[in-house]
Amino acid sequence: MIAHMNYGDHVTAVEREVAALAGAFVAGPIDTLVPTCPEWTVADLADHVGGFTGFWSHVLCEGTGRPKTEFTERPADGDIGAWYAELGASLVAELNATAPEQPVWTWAPGRNKASFVARRCAHELAIHRFDAQAARAATAPIDGALAVDGIEEVFVLIEAWKANGQPESGAGQGQTLHVHATDRDAEWLLTLAP
Repeated sequence: MIAHMNYGDHVTAVEREVAALAGAFVAGPIDTLVPTCPEWTVADLADHVGGFTGFWSHVLCEGTGRPKTEFTERPADGDIGAWYAELGASLVAELNATAPEQPVWTWAPGRNKASFVARRCAHELAIHRFDAQAARAATAPIDGALAVDGIEEVFVLIEAWKANGQPESGAGQGQTLHVHATDRDAEWLLTLAP
């Protein structure tokens, strides 16, 4: 039995990961290489995460008709932790102001709701928080419930990847795949169809 996370849980996870990312960004030099993202520095990672965060804030604003939040580029010589914390706070505020069922644009066919955005942001930010902390040699594990939800999200999104031009994603001839967590009460039985 999988305990599913709800919209509020995802928003809470986004808020937690934003704070941890901001802290990791200022915990050392920004030209440090990120071991889990080959050829990226902390500055490159901050640019990616900042763009991701600003993008989804704007998607939520467009979906609700609210004015778009301000997006600024990473300051070259400033406090990137404060910069990212401000971007992240805008995303959290937009998620909190948006109903989970609010229609918004997404790249996943049939999943055009704010709930998709909250879930996708929670997972993307958790992974990149781990990346940023890896650059500082001080990683914290991803929350167990969020990790299980992330595995579930990957399986759910196989269909979206296929619809977006990756026809081999999850394709098979009827084979089954049983995935069982060893540290949580979670398991999946997947059928890989043509």
